[in-house]
Amino acid sequence: MAEPKPLKVWMLGEVYGKAGRLAIAAIVPKVRAELEVDLVIANGESIAGGFGLTIKTAEELFNNRIDVITSGSRIFDQREMVDYLKSSQHGPILRPLNFPPGVPGQAHCTVQTGRGSVTVLNLNGKVYFQEMDSPF
Repeated sequence: MAEPKPLKVWMLGEVYGKAGRLAIAAIVPKVRAELEVDLVIANGESIAGGFGLTIKTAEELFNNRIDVITSGSRIFDQREMVDYLKSSQHGPILRPLNFPPGVPGQAHCTVQTGRGSVTVLNLNGKVYFQEMDSPF
């Protein structure tokens, strides 16, 4: 019996601005195919010129084979994201679980991969972020 192949997850740190978006477009689809990566997660909270995320920049990441976008304290720097995350369930865009109660959006989602379903949870540390509840 053949040994099962491991789940390959690629986690990208903070993608910053236009340069980060261009790097994602140039690198992620190619590397994902070459290495047979099953799931790609990227932090996108600074993708709109260092100030949050927009619907357009989120779509750009998804179009370049990012499966889940995580965030932190800057997820709501662009007002449109507040309304966007309030209006419906946008699972692949995650805000931190340990934001105070009542903050719009989801902190986790489950995505389907070629190896099965994977649940992704987004937590933010507290260093320099007193508005966050402890992730512990």
